[in-house]
Amino acid sequence: MSKKYASRTILAFLIGLLMIPSVSASAATDQINDEFANSDLLYSSTAGWTFDGSNPAYFSGDSTRMVRTSTATESIVYHLSDIQSYAVRVHYFIGATAEIKFYGSGDAAEWTEISSVHDQATAVSNGWYKTTYSPAAAIPAGIHYLKIEVSGDTSEWALQLGAAAITKQPDANEPDSMTDSADDWSRSYSHSSNMVIDMSNPEYFNGDQSRFTRSSTAAGEVVYFMESLSQFKAKVYLFGEADVDKVKFYSSADGTSWGLAGTSRSNPQPTLYGWNLMEYRSASSLPSGTKYLKVEFTDSTDGWATQLGEITLSTDSEVVNPDSEIQSLAINSAALGKEMRLNVYLPPGYSANQSYPTLYLFHGFQGNENGWINGLQVRETADALLSQGLISPMIIISPQMDNSFGINSAAEYSLENPSDPVNSLYNGRYEDYIFQDLIPYIDSHYSTIATKESRYVGGLSMGGFIALHSAFTHPDMISKVGGTSAAVVINDGSLTQQQYSWLYPDEATRLARDPLALAQSQDLAGMKVYLDCGSSDSYHFYRGNEQLAQILDQRGISNEYHLYPGGHTYEYWLSNVRALLLFFGGSST
Repeated sequence: MSKKYASRTILAFLIGLLMIPSVSASAATDQINDEFANSDLLYSSTAGWTFDGSNPAYFSGDSTRMVRTSTATESIVYHLSDIQSYAVRVHYFIGATAEIKFYGSGDAAEWTEISSVHDQATAVSNGWYKTTYSPAAAIPAGIHYLKIEVSGDTSEWALQLGAAAITKQPDANEPDSMTDSADDWSRSYSHSSNMVIDMSNPEYFNGDQSRFTRSSTAAGEVVYFMESLSQFKAKVYLFGEADVDKVKFYSSADGTSWGLAGTSRSNPQPTLYGWNLMEYRSASSLPSGTKYLKVEFTDSTDGWATQLGEITLSTDSEVVNPDSEIQSLAINSAALGKEMRLNVYLPPGYSANQSYPTLYLFHGFQGNENGWINGLQVRETADALLSQGLISPMIIISPQMDNSFGINSAAEYSLENPSDPVNSLYNGRYEDYIFQDLIPYIDSHYSTIATKESRYVGGLSMGGFIALHSAFTHPDMISKVGGTSAAVVINDGSLTQQQYSWLYPDEATRLARDPLALAQSQDLAGMKVYLDCGSSDSYHFYRGNEQLAQILDQRGISNEYHLYPGGHTYEYWLSNVRALLLFFGGSST
C-alpha cells in the first residue's frame, strides 16, 4: 500500500472523527484487554484520537486500531489497581518515526516513565510491521495508572495501537486465574476479524448463552494474555463432521513466536441436534515464561460448526484431575524429520508431586496411535483395574509408529509405496525415534519414574514385534515387555515375501532384528516377558511365539506364554487387554 493511498484511507475515515472525552471506564478487576474498538476501557485520553477499522489484513487481523488525528503528542490512560505488567501491540508503516513511551503513576497526577522493550518487528503486509511492547523490568509496587504516549512522525496514521493487555499483581497466596464466558471481547487480547459472538440457541450448547465462532471458513483465532500462564481448559462445541484435530492451542512468551501446546480432550458429549461438547485442557504445564495463549480453528467444513465456549486460564502449575485423562498431542521427531502423534493416558488423580511407571503400547500394521485407546478400551480397562486395586497407577503412551516395525530401516524417512500409504512399509529411524525422541519427551514432560525398572513396552501384532525388538535391543532401558499376537516372524509365509525381505534383507540383519535371535544373543537377565496368541491366528504367529517362549525358558528368562482360543482379530485382542495390563501393573509382578 502506498503512503498516498494510506493517507486517503485514513482521511476518509477521519471524516467521522469523534473526540474522545476523559472518562472513567469499568473493566475486569484483574486484567484489562483492549482491542481498541471504542474508548470504554480507557480511564482517560487526550482529544486527538480516533478508531480505524480499515484494511484489517494489513494489521494481522486487528479489525480496529487507535490512531492519532494529527502528529501532535497524544496519550491514553488505563486504571487498574497494582499493575504488574502490560503488552501493547503496535503497528507501524515502513519508515515511521513516531515515538511511543509508557508512564506509571499511583494517583494519575505524578508520572514516572517505565522503560520498555519490544520484540523483533514482523512484516505483515504492504509495508506494515507489527511489534509488541512490554516492561523492561518489574513495575514498582503501587502503580495504579498506565499512560501510553505517542509523539512525532510526519504522518499521523503511520503508527497505530492494535491491542493492549494490562495485568495486576496477583495475590501472593493464590494462583491467578481468568475465565472468559465468550459473551464479549473484554477478556481476550485480540481476535481475528472473522471471529464473532454467537448467542443463538443456547439449548443446543448445554445452556451456554454465548460462544465464539467464525463468520467464514477461513482460519480464525482468539488470543489471550496472562503473566506466568501455566494451564488452560476450554469447552469446545463441534457440529457433525467438524474435525476435532482442527482445534489447536498455541503458547508464546512474546506473542510472535508460537509453539503448539499439547492438549488432552474428553470424549465427545452429545448435546442436541448433532452438536457435541469436548473439553480441552493443557496436557502439562506450559513452558516457563508463557504469556500468550492462542486458540485456533482451521476446520473448513463450516465456520459456525466449531464454537469456543467458556475458557479458563491459570497460573497454577499443579492441576489435579480426579478422573483419568487421555491427552492427544504431537511431537517433532528429529530422528524421522516429521511430526509424530501420540496419546497419553494419565491415571485418576495424576499429580506432578508423584512419579509413575510408564507403559508404551504399540499398534499393529495399518493401525495408528488411537487403536489402543479408542478401539481396545485401554482407558476403561485401566480405570476399572485401578478402582479394584489390582494394578498400580501408571502412565500409558500409545504412539504413532506407521507401518515401520519400529526398526532403523533407513537413514531417511520414506515410504516404500507412496501411492498406497495405508499398506506401504515405512522406512526411517523408527528405533531412534522411540529411544531418542519419544521416551525423552515423556520423561521430561510428565512425572515419570525414569528408570529401567519402571519402564515397560507392549504391543499387538506388528506392535508386539516393536515391543520385543525394543526391549531386547535395549535391555538397559526396559524391564517388562509384552505382546499379544506378536509378529514373531519365521519364514513360513506369514508375511509376504516382499515384507519378509524388507524386514530381514540378509542374515546379518535378521540376527540384529529378529526377536528369536536377540533372545539368544542378548543379556536379558532380570527382564520379564509376557506372550499370548490365538490358536487360530491367521498369520500363524503362535509358531514364532512358542519358539520364543522355549528360548526364554532355556535361558532362564522369566516369561509366560498363553495360547488362547481366537484369531488375529479385534475381538481376540480386546479380550486380552485386561491380562496384559495386569502383567505390567499388577502388584504380583
